[in-house]
Amino acid sequence: MDRIKIDLLRAKYDLGTPEKRGVFLFTRIFLAMTIVVAVAGVAFSYGSSSTDGGTVGFLSSLARLVGSGDKLLRGEADDRINFLILGVGGAGHEGAELADTIIFSSFRPSTNQVGMISIPRDLFVPVPGYEGWRKVNSVNAYAEAKQDGQGGPATADVLGDVFAQEIQYYVKIDFRGFESFIDELGGVNVYVDRAFTDGQYPILGMEEADCGTSVTVEGEDGEEITVPSYSCRYEVLQFEEGWQHMDGATALKFARSRKGSNGEGSDFARAARQQKILLAVKGELLSGATLLNPGRIAKLFETVKSNINTNLTIGELIRLATFLPQIDDKTITHHVLNDPSLVSEQSLNGVYALLPANNDWHPIQQLTANIFNADAANLALGSPEETPRQYAKIEIQNGTSVVGLGSQTSAFLVSQGFEVKSVTNAESRNFDHTVIYDLTNGQKQEELKTLRDLLAADVSMTAAGWIYTNEIVPTDLSVANEPTAEDEHVDFLIILGKNTANLVMR
Repeated sequence: MDRIKIDLLRAKYDLGTPEKRGVFLFTRIFLAMTIVVAVAGVAFSYGSSSTDGGTVGFLSSLARLVGSGDKLLRGEADDRINFLILGVGGAGHEGAELADTIIFSSFRPSTNQVGMISIPRDLFVPVPGYEGWRKVNSVNAYAEAKQDGQGGPATADVLGDVFAQEIQYYVKIDFRGFESFIDELGGVNVYVDRAFTDGQYPILGMEEADCGTSVTVEGEDGEEITVPSYSCRYEVLQFEEGWQHMDGATALKFARSRKGSNGEGSDFARAARQQKILLAVKGELLSGATLLNPGRIAKLFETVKSNINTNLTIGELIRLATFLPQIDDKTITHHVLNDPSLVSEQSLNGVYALLPANNDWHPIQQLTANIFNADAANLALGSPEETPRQYAKIEIQNGTSVVGLGSQTSAFLVSQGFEVKSVTNAESRNFDHTVIYDLTNGQKQEELKTLRDLLAADVSMTAAGWIYTNEIVPTDLSVANEPTAEDEHVDFLIILGKNTANLVMR
């Protein structure tokens, strides 16, 4: 991997002040209405009786009415739909568009399985259009500063690239919407695994307050000195172990606290709490107290349309809602990107940062590929149960005009154990047939044979490689004018042709 260049984000100075977000577009209002209608429809689908004594689902009828009943969700044909959930501070908060919560989630329609991976804010990732790597929580802010409403798509694209997964959908909500939504639900019931106290939870609007108080501390020379105290900027949070009923404000504090005692002070513990809140919200949405309460549904609609940004369409929301009752919370897998073999903790110019361990995204990609497995982290780290990895480094260049072919092929090859170093576009985009250029001089015959068979590709190798190998007959021999890999350390350069699109894109 190329040497990582880090450009630390200082939102206060680098991003400027984003323009105040206006009212959502008319289409988003309809989209928000559909969320409520779809969820309400789940309840009606259980018991609406037809005149002939059978049962008809309200959602099925509504789906037929809008003509979306047979339209699949993106990714459904491949039996995997990926979502990105973003939580931001919103208006009135410092760093309003910095993502405070980032969760990568996947749904498998055939089995109704759900998997979630919480992404630490301090993970550094390459961001297109910017030199060096940036904190992942800054991607939304950079994109919103350029164009309103682009933060969700931009963050999904960046994480989709490093995870080798296509992220079809995103949902972004701000703190105000989070609080209001839970309040309109009547609160949520959450089990607190262990009691903790956080004495430094920031109070909104008090971030720069001059408290007018001071404390005495010991200086470097041992003498006592008096320094300003900023205790008025913070409140003390306390959570007891066991079941707690939380209103919106309390749930937000529980999800955001990062200075907690008793092992709850890390971003990783915080991520686990956020996943608990999501499950609690799902439970309340599907409860009779919500689905049979028109007034509550109307208020939820008002909250949703003002505070949630998503690319889910009306038809997609309706179809997605039909799956909700079949999802069993006990089968949902939870992961947090915190294993030292997956991410490396570093101090960069005095700033805490997380980087992929050994500058290698492959183990993290293995984790995302196996998200539905409770032992996915062990599989990613090479447990005996893992499918043997093909130790070959690959560079992929899309030689067609098929959008997304490179990323789809990358995800497919990663799932087969290969390490994809980069995905770019080829200089020529008119390749009808995929070509694999062997840069090992025939030293990795088994891997080359596997790649050839997986992609139905032609093989090009040097004369020396042809002499060395005894199993593969090359389609042609490399000459001086053949394409070259951008990374000199890769084993194979793959130029994708149109024939591979039929294999990896369904």
